[in-house]
Amino acid sequence: MSQLKIIIMGVSGSGKSAVAGELCKLLKYDFIEGDELHSEKNIKKMSAGVPLSDEDRIPWLEKINSVLIASSGNLILTCSALKKRYRDIILRNVKNSLLVYLDVDEIIAANRIEERKGHFFNSSLLSSQFDILELPEEAFWIDASLDVGVITKKIAEIVKKKQGF
Repeated sequence: MSQLKIIIMGVSGSGKSAVAGELCKLLKYDFIEGDELHSEKNIKKMSAGVPLSDEDRIPWLEKINSVLIASSGNLILTCSALKKRYRDIILRNVKNSLLVYLDVDEIIAANRIEERKGHFFNSSLLSSQFDILELPEEAFWIDASLDVGVITKKIAEIVKKKQGF
């Protein structure tokens, strides 16, 4: 069986990085933070509170796709993946993938963003993410208001079923 590529998606503040970090420890998978693949231009734009356009995002999404395809091991990658079109780019030609959507309301996400330190995402952009979010019918949905440990265990159960255990 080919190596599994897990993409954890959702708006900023949904807990993607926290969940991915715990899941990597539990499953012993490699981890790539999708935000680290943004261009300097995109980071400056978001830091200034300017939402990214589709044109800004496409090279980033293509880069994520390339990383997923090039990876030879089990991998967890975080990415907002807000639109169906974005998810199609990310997963194009990726074998054996699992898309997990962390479903969170705007109040919880905003509180988490305000509490976080050292991240470039400007909290004023959160509403723009909810505005363009196309809910993913193709993903496993998990309530992101649950404890990170509970979310991690739920995803691990999905992974075991997918791998036939």
